Amino acid sequence: MTDVAGVTGGQAVAPDHRPPDRVVVVGASLAGVRTALGLRRNGFAGTITLVGAEPWLPYDRPPLSKQVLLGEWTPDRTRLASPEQLAEQGIEVRLGDPAEALDQPGRAVVLRSGARIDFDALVVATGAAPRPWPFPTPDTGVYDLRRLDDATAIRDAFDTAPRVVVVGAGFIGTELASAAARRGLPVTVVEPRPDPLAAQLGTLAGTALLDLHRRHGVRFHTGRAVRAVHGADRVTTVELDDGTLLDADLVVVGIGVLPNTGWLRGSSLELTDGVRCDGTGVTSTDPAVWAVGDVARWPVAGHVEPRRVEHWTSAVEQAGVVAYNLLRPPADRRVTAQTPYVWTDHYGLKVQLVGLAGPDDESTVLHRSPDGERFVAVRHAGGRVSAALAFGMPETLPKLRTAVRSGATLAEATALFG
Repeated sequence: MTDVAGVTGGQAVAPDHRPPDRVVVVGASLAGVRTALGLRRNGFAGTITLVGAEPWLPYDRPPLSKQVLLGEWTPDRTRLASPEQLAEQGIEVRLGDPAEALDQPGRAVVLRSGARIDFDALVVATGAAPRPWPFPTPDTGVYDLRRLDDATAIRDAFDTAPRVVVVGAGFIGTELASAAARRGLPVTVVEPRPDPLAAQLGTLAGTALLDLHRRHGVRFHTGRAVRAVHGADRVTTVELDDGTLLDADLVVVGIGVLPNTGWLRGSSLELTDGVRCDGTGVTSTDPAVWAVGDVARWPVAGHVEPRRVEHWTSAVEQAGVVAYNLLRPPADRRVTAQTPYVWTDHYGLKVQLVGLAGPDDESTVLHRSPDGERFVAVRHAGGRVSAALAFGMPETLPKLRTAVRSGATLAEATALFG
C-alpha cells in the first residue's frame, strides 16, 4: 500500500496510456474542487467541467458549524477557490444546475436544465444530504446545517437571542451547541442514544465531551426521541417521546446524512450506502467512473468492506489519489486504504480522532494532563489499537497516527507516552 501523502503531481503519464480528453467532476465540494485542481497539477491538459448543485462558488463546510455561526468568518472566507483561480486553471464551472441522471452508455451527465455534458472520465463528488425529518414542521425556525445558506440563516437567528433546541448529539449537533452557548444562548440537546458520541469516540471521551458542554450550561435529554415539533407558522415547542415539552425559537436537526446517489439510479454502479470504489478510487463496475468524498465508499485500513468516511481529510486524500490515478493505466496507479482522521472543536478545545474503531472496542487512557481534564486514549480490540484520540492535546497527534497506522499493540502504544 502507498500512503496517500505520497500522491503528488509532476510525474509523466505512461507513454502507452492515452488519458481522457474530457473530465467531468459532479459536485463542487471539497473533494470535487481538489480533484479538479489536482488534475491540472498532475499535468492534465484536457477539458475539466465542475458541476455544482448549489449557486455559490465552492466552499469549505467545517467552518459552517464553528467560525460562521460564531460570526468570526464571513461566508466569502469559506471559499475553496476564487473565480480567478478556477478560470486560470481552465476549469469550467457550472453552478446551480445539479446533475439529474447519468447516461452511462452515452458517456454523458444530464443536468436539471436538460443540458448534457459529455465525458471520457467522470468523478462523482456529490457528497451527502441531511436525513429527512419523519414528521411535519412549522414553516419557520427549523433548520438543517449542511449548506452555506443554512449556516447564515442560523447565525442570523442567533442574533434574536432564541431558545435553541438541537436534535442529535453527533459532531455537528454538539459543535452547533457549543457555538450557541458561546454566544450566550440557552441550549438543549436531544439525543435518542443514552451515550452520545460513544460510537465515534468511545464512552470515555463521549462522556468527557458532554461534561464539558454541561459546564457551559448546555442541557441534555439523552435516551429520548422527538415526537413532534409544534407551532403554526413558527416553531414554539419540541415534544419528546416521554411527553416533555421544550420551549424553542430555533430547532436545528443533526440526525445524520445520506449519500447523494439518487441521480445515479439506473446505472451499473454499486450504490449501497454510497458509490463503491477500489483502493485507486475507480468504481467497482465502470472504469470510466470514479468517486470521492462523502458519497464514496473506499477501503479503510483494518476493515474488510469499503466504508464511507465523512471527514475533511478523507475527502482531500481521496481527491489526491484520483487526480493522480485517473491519468494513468491500472498498472501504474497508487493504491491506498484510508486511515480516517477527524477533529471537532468545542469551546476552544480540540478533540482529534485517528482510525476507525468497532462498536465493541475497549478504551484505555494512556496519558492525562496535570489538571486531569485533557487526555490521550486508544480504542483497541484483540490486543491491537484500532483508533486513538487526543482530547485537548493536539501536540500528541503524530504519536497517535504512528500507533494506528502501524497497528500497534496496547503495550507499544502505551510506551509511546511512557
